[in-house]
Amino acid sequence: MAMTNAERQKKFREKNIGIKGKNFRLQSIIDLKTHDELERLVLRLNISKQDVIERAIHELAVNLGCEIDEWEKDQYQ
Repeated sequence: MAMTNAERQKKFREKNIGIKGKNFRLQSIIDLKTHDELERLVLRLNISKQDVIERAIHELAVNLGCEIDEWEKDQYQ
C-alpha cells in the first residue's frame, strides 16, 4: 500500500529535522529580490541555501554583538 502525503511528510521531517530536534524547520515568504540574492549567494559560494541563511544570521549576530553567551547556552540546551 502506498504512503499517504502525511506519512511521506512525517518521514521527511524525521530524516531532515531529526527526532532529537537539533534542527528547526523555517518556513517564510520573502520578496523576489531577496530570493534572487539568495540564489546568487548559493551559486557564488557553492553552498546550500540553509548554509547561506545560517551564515548570514551568524555574521549579523556577530556584527551586532548578539552572540550567545555562556548563560544563554545553558538556557537553550
